[in-house]
Amino acid sequence: MTYTQTTLKKIIEKALIDAGKTKGELASELGITPQALSARLRNGKFSYDEMLKIANFLECTFYCGFEPMQQSEVQAKLHR
Repeated sequence: MTYTQTTLKKIIEKALIDAGKTKGELASELGITPQALSARLRNGKFSYDEMLKIANFLECTFYCGFEPMQQSEVQAKLHR
């Protein structure tokens, strides 16, 4: 499991707790089984539309974006 997948799982699980909602309710909202949701949380594979649906269900704001790398980071990646 990568850092990103672990982080996404933790973020969603914390948001569920904060909202007082269950994984079962979220699975139902997404139209998948609780087992499928658990697998998706483990592998971190959600579409952008699903992330928007999750945010709406949790009454949260979902944001996604890119930040430019510093020139030194770009150079380091080019020399790998």
